Amino acid sequence: EYMGERGSCVMAEKEDKEEEGSVPLVFPQARVKRIMKKGKEEKNQLSSEAVLIGAKALELFAEHLAARGAENMTKDSRKILQYRDLSTAVAERDELDFLIEVIPAKSIFKETK
Repeated sequence: EYMGERGSCVMAEKEDKEEEGSVPLVFPQARVKRIMKKGKEEKNQLSSEAVLIGAKALELFAEHLAARGAENMTKDSRKILQYRDLSTAVAERDELDFLIEVIPAKSIFKETK
C-alpha cells in the first residue's frame, strides 16, 4: 500500500469512497485513459480501476511538483508560482530528474554582433 504525502492510504481511501459512490478526481478519467493508452496498440484495454489509480497518481504527482515549486516561490518571498520555480525544483531534486527536458531552466539568448 502506498502512503501519500497527506498520510492517507490511497487504496483505503478508494475503498471508502466506493461505498459513497465515486472517488473525486481532479483530472478527467477519459483524458487520463487516453494518455495511458498513448503509444499502445488500440486493442489493449485498460480497466476502470487502472485508470482510476492512474488519475489519482497523476493528481498526487501534480501536487508534489506544485509543492516543490511553492517552496522556491516562498524562498523568493513571492505569492505567484512561476515557471522558474518549477524549473528550479526539477533541477534541484533527484526525483524530478526525468522532467529536465520537459521543464528546463529558461535561457536568455542575447543577440551577438
